Amino acid sequence: MSNKADIETGRLVSTCNCGWLDRNHLEDPSACPFVGAKNPWKPFVDEKVSLVNGWCMEPTSDQLSPFVQGYRSYRAQAEARFPDGSPGFNVTYKQDMGGYGPTFGIDRSYLVRFDLTHSQKKSVALTIFMAPFSRGFDAYQANRFWRWFTDSGFSQEDLVSDLLGFHVAIGEVTQRQVLDACQPVSKAASLAVWDANGVVGNHKKKTFDPMLIDQPPSECVGQPKAFPLQFKKITPVSKGKLFVDFPGLPDDACADAPARGWRAPVLGL
Repeated sequence: MSNKADIETGRLVSTCNCGWLDRNHLEDPSACPFVGAKNPWKPFVDEKVSLVNGWCMEPTSDQLSPFVQGYRSYRAQAEARFPDGSPGFNVTYKQDMGGYGPTFGIDRSYLVRFDLTHSQKKSVALTIFMAPFSRGFDAYQANRFWRWFTDSGFSQEDLVSDLLGFHVAIGEVTQRQVLDACQPVSKAASLAVWDANGVVGNHKKKTFDPMLIDQPPSECVGQPKAFPLQFKKITPVSKGKLFVDFPGLPDDACADAPARGWRAPVLGL
């Protein structure tokens, strides 16, 4: 969650058309391969075949006890596939929190079809970015345990800033174009909005559209005071056709498993 001091540093700014904006979300500085919007977009550009690893198990003649059957396990690897047999590429996305010591968060992996149009790629990427993670992560931050440490879950500037940062990360707009569309007000006006409306974290917003105030600063005269349509052009899609949860080892992957491995006792059923 942003605080009033962030207005002084320029990180947090009130805007005429996008509500409060956390400019750090436009930077996407994370070097972690699966964090932020920029890094998870890379697989959509590279489209590399994804492999899934797992273990194959087959019973042996060993009967270790009346209830325990001996099994031999083999390491196997196969191309990740959709239920219809089509291959795809892996997209893993992660959000975490904690700046000191261990970090905590959520991550998910998906299988995306090859040869999507650029428009379809953007829609799938937005779906992965929006639904499973930004809202899920903010809910994670807002749970009882993390409220001891932060009140950032669903703070009104979070999700809309995430969405604008996504558009920058995939090259849809530049940071300058975001600011031109949102129209930030001056530092003095931002401080006045804060004083009049209170701490941003006290106003929760669980959707990606901004929380616009009823009485914007006089600097907003002539502005539409509405979320710019250019940030609504990419629409999410349903999971299932263009992308799915990353699958496990296919059933037929063990058919040609090499005859080597280690024997592991497994409870017989």
